[in-house]
Amino acid sequence: MIFDLPGLTDLNLQIGFVVDGIATEMLALISTAGMLLMLSAHIYMVGKKNYVSFFTYLGIFTSALLGLALSPNLLEMFVFWLLVGISSYLLVGFWYDTNGSSKTTQKIFLVDRVGDVGFLLGSLGLFWVTRSFGFDESGPLLEEAIISGKLSNPTTLLLCFLIIMGPIAKLIEFPLYIWRPDVLKTPVPASALIHATTLVAAGVFVVARLEPVLAAGATALPGTVLANLFV
Repeated sequence: MIFDLPGLTDLNLQIGFVVDGIATEMLALISTAGMLLMLSAHIYMVGKKNYVSFFTYLGIFTSALLGLALSPNLLEMFVFWLLVGISSYLLVGFWYDTNGSSKTTQKIFLVDRVGDVGFLLGSLGLFWVTRSFGFDESGPLLEEAIISGKLSNPTTLLLCFLIIMGPIAKLIEFPLYIWRPDVLKTPVPASALIHATTLVAAGVFVVARLEPVLAAGATALPGTVLANLFV
């Protein structure tokens, strides 16, 4: 179910939700993992301070992941992507007064923002070329721009690299991998949820959603490993 934003029909900006095969799998994973870990979190957090705050952060984190899975376009996905990053920051820094968590959260915040800025710039660049934030629409339009010569190969590669910076930060891949050990400083249930969803599923899900765009971008490198992966 998708709606045009009032007054912005010329820009083709839409909001709503989409439930397809990959979204269904992601929803099942998030709901199952979230339910089990919230039950264990209740047992773990009983008697500890800031019980309500912890479950508030955990609820925001889970809701943001569900919104991410249902997003029909890059614009809406980016909003929920930011919420995932913010709630991860709050959960990792939950014990802010122990174990050096204050410095840890600063590191995570900076690394996540690097990935988010790249994701945002790549999404805006893609919209500038294709006039669309849609996953399925952007790929063919990007490929058409490449073939027609409107977009040069180096610019295409830069665009794809910027978009993929967000998943790189969440998947903790080089060079944005420096905060992996710090996740273990969170309360155990939160650490398990972050590892099971954000650090694995969310990044892979975004890459899968971006497959039409990356496949179109891979045409800028014909005959290479990247092209063989997506074309």
